[in-house]
Amino acid sequence: IDPPRYCNHIICYEDSECSQWCTAGCNSITSKCDT
Repeated sequence: IDPPRYCNHIICYEDSECSQWCTAGCNSITSKCDT
C-alpha cells in the first residue's frame, strides 16, 4: 500500500488513514505523506 498521493497538515491530523502514513509529517515539496 502506498501513502496517499496528496496530503496537508489538516488531512494528516484529522484523517486516520492518512495519519498512519504521516508519521514523519507531510512533505511540502511533493505534498505526500512521509513515513
